[in-house]
Amino acid sequence: MSIIQKNLKQLIITALIIVGLVLSVYATKKVQDLRNKAAVPQGPAVLNLTPDSSSIPVDKDSTVSLSIQIDKSYPVDGIQVQAEIIGKVPENFVFTPHVPEGLRVAKNTLKNTNNGKKLTLAYITNNPQNPFVNEGLVNLGSFVFTPKEEGNLNVKFSTTVSKVSKNKTAEDLLTYPQDYTYTFVTPPTQVPSSTPTPTPTANPSMSPSPTRKPTATPFVEPTLTSTPIPTKTPTPTLKPTFTPTPSPTPTPLLSNGSFETDSNPKDKLPDGWRFKKLTTSDHLVTKPNFPVLDGNQSFRFTKLNSKQKGLEQLVQTINISGGANEAITIEAFGQSQGQTKDGNAGIKLTVIYSNKEDGIEKTAKKFPRSAPAWTRKAVTITTKKPYKQIKVNFFNDNKGANYFIDKSTLFIVKDAQSKGLKTSKSDLTSSELNLLE
Repeated sequence: MSIIQKNLKQLIITALIIVGLVLSVYATKKVQDLRNKAAVPQGPAVLNLTPDSSSIPVDKDSTVSLSIQIDKSYPVDGIQVQAEIIGKVPENFVFTPHVPEGLRVAKNTLKNTNNGKKLTLAYITNNPQNPFVNEGLVNLGSFVFTPKEEGNLNVKFSTTVSKVSKNKTAEDLLTYPQDYTYTFVTPPTQVPSSTPTPTPTANPSMSPSPTRKPTATPFVEPTLTSTPIPTKTPTPTLKPTFTPTPSPTPTPLLSNGSFETDSNPKDKLPDGWRFKKLTTSDHLVTKPNFPVLDGNQSFRFTKLNSKQKGLEQLVQTINISGGANEAITIEAFGQSQGQTKDGNAGIKLTVIYSNKEDGIEKTAKKFPRSAPAWTRKAVTITTKKPYKQIKVNFFNDNKGANYFIDKSTLFIVKDAQSKGLKTSKSDLTSSELNLLE
């Protein structure tokens, strides 16, 4: 081999080493940039927990989804989230990451702290040369837990560690994340029906057998030749005993909340609900062909076509009275097939106050535009006056996805202020709310 060839070979090897070092330094710098930058007051990326701050029943298996909304015009090199979970943290509290396509997990830890737990989660791109670009909501994972006692669970995101790193510049795109509070309550999820008090029964130990009848023929002693006059058996005096009224059979506040009952299978519509502007494609569906969370059926809203106008609705009115300072909550789970691009599916809650001059109060929440897994959404109104009626609406006007609704529950918690329960801020404007029944 000539001297020139040897020198050329050494030059190529040296060049490859230099390129490798450059790429290594770039990757290291990207992770350092991701770690060291902080969130900003206003940015094109927003962290979300779904559901929002709300009340969660004790002993209920619950899921809170972590996601981030990123404007597609901002390619990113990585996403980092750090959150303190403090307060009444259930023993089975876990976090399961979801890895978006094009990213990989650089770090995922959920450590115990003196006050609760700390989540540290970081994603970087699979290839340093290919930034992550996404339109809409990015699913980052889910907290799963079952509260066992009343109390508050607080999720506080770090504004100094949480960030979204813009491609090449490492500029932080993340808006200061908000804190979330979940209140664990033991609500009266059911109300007793007016079952009549049964007639008290006699003490079984003192009662003759109900099937025995007096024998018409008297018993004759075999040694006697004459027939004796039968002796009348005295009837024991029954002492009335107090029998407590049995507990009435409870009935749910919301009728057919999991859409399992359909007395007319031909129409495929759930009993106990009213319907507005549904198409023939909006109806009950069954597993295993369609998503079902509870039981065997869920309700499907299909995406609207270009000719449809107005909001498709399921409506139920509950005639129940109560007082001020009560937190009324409707919760349900939604799942989408596809992503809504125009319009939304969601829940509206209305409280009708007893006095006409007090009017009504209403608020609403939208389901995420993309919800590939069952996602809980809850809406709460804390009453200001005595009320006489509650109305629940599930609505849909999206044109991009089929949306499935299941496992809806209505519950009421008294003394709401002392438990920190407040009326949910509406995702709809006043005019949008007025379009709903």
